[in-house]
Amino acid sequence: MSIETPMIKQYIKIKKEYPDTILFFRLGDFYEMFFEDAKIASKILGIALTSRNKTEKNSVPLCGVPHHSVEPYVAKLLEHGHKVAICEQVEDPKLAKGIVERKVIKVLTPGVILDSEKLDSKSNNFLAGLYFDGRNYGLAYTDISTGHFKTTSFSTLDDLTGELSNLEPKEVLLPNEFHQNEELVSFFSRTWNPLITTLDSWIWELDKAKEILKEMLSSQTLEAFGLEDHPASVIACGAVVHYLKETQIDDMPPLDAPTYYEIAEYLLIDESTKRNLELLRTIRGESKSGSLLSVLDETFTAMGGRLLKQWINYPLVDLRKIEERLDAVEELKGKPGLRKKLRTALKEISEGAFKGIFCATSSRN
Repeated sequence: MSIETPMIKQYIKIKKEYPDTILFFRLGDFYEMFFEDAKIASKILGIALTSRNKTEKNSVPLCGVPHHSVEPYVAKLLEHGHKVAICEQVEDPKLAKGIVERKVIKVLTPGVILDSEKLDSKSNNFLAGLYFDGRNYGLAYTDISTGHFKTTSFSTLDDLTGELSNLEPKEVLLPNEFHQNEELVSFFSRTWNPLITTLDSWIWELDKAKEILKEMLSSQTLEAFGLEDHPASVIACGAVVHYLKETQIDDMPPLDAPTYYEIAEYLLIDESTKRNLELLRTIRGESKSGSLLSVLDETFTAMGGRLLKQWINYPLVDLRKIEERLDAVEELKGKPGLRKKLRTALKEISEGAFKGIFCATSSRN
C-alpha cells in the first residue's frame, strides 16, 4: 500500500486535526498507528514496528494493538506524558461505499482519565488551568473522576507555586505566551514534571470564559458562585471546561460548580517544609511507608483517603473549624458502638456506588 491510498489520506487528514496526540486509528480488530506515532508508540509499548509495502521507497511505518485489550497500552502512553486520540469506525464496513467513515470520539490525556484502574484511588488526578491577567494568577483545577472543581487566585508567583506543589496536577493548561515564563517552566521541570498543554489566546478571554461557565451552570450570572470579583479565576475555569469539552467530545463528565476559596483559610506549608516533615512521602520519595500519611491512613474508602490527604496538605487555621473537627473526633472516640457501625457501613461503600450517587446529584445541579 502506497502513501497515496484513500485510507492513508483519511488518516493524515484526521491526524492534522489532532497533531499533538498519538492517534489510535481503528482498522477492524486493531488500533493502528502510522508514521512518527508508530515509531514513538512501538518504543514505549515494546511492540514490533513494521511497515506497509516495505519494498517501496515511501513505505509507511506502522504498529498496532488489539482493540479488545487497548487499555493497558493507552495507560502506558499516558504515563509517559503522551495524549491519545481514539479514532473509531463510525459506519458498518459492510455498508460503506468506499472508505469507511472514521472520527475521533475521545482524547485521553494524563489529566483527563476516568478509568479507575489507571488511577491511584486515594489520590486526586487533577487537571489545572493557569492564567495571569497582569495582576493576579488565576488557578482552577478539577478531577473528572470525582467532579471536584475548585478555583483561587494569587498575587505572587511564590504563592501560586506553593499551591501547585500541594495539588501536583498531572496536566496544566497554559496560554501559548504564558508557556514562555521561564521561572514557571523551570518550576514544573524540577518538581513532578506535569504535562504542559498550551491553548490558543482566544480561549483565555474573559467574555468567552463567562459564556462557557454560564452555560455549564445554567445561570445568567456568576455572582452566586463567588466568581464575579475574580476575573483571572473565571478565565482559568473557562479554559478547563473548554478543554474538557474538546477532549471528551460527546461524553462530557459531570462537574461540581466551581468553588472559589482563599488560601488564607489554611496554614501554608512550603514544599521544602513538607518534604523535610515527610508529610506525604519520605525524603527518599517513598509514599507507601514512613510518611505521616502512611502512618495515619486507616481509611476504608478511596474518598476517605483523598480527604485525609487533603487535610494534611491544608491544615486549618480557623479556631472554630478546628474545634468542630475535634468535637467530631471526640464523639466517635467516646462511642465505640457507633464507631463500629460506621466502620462496617464504610467497608460496604464502593467507589462505583459513590460515583453513581455523584453523577445523579451532579446532573441535578
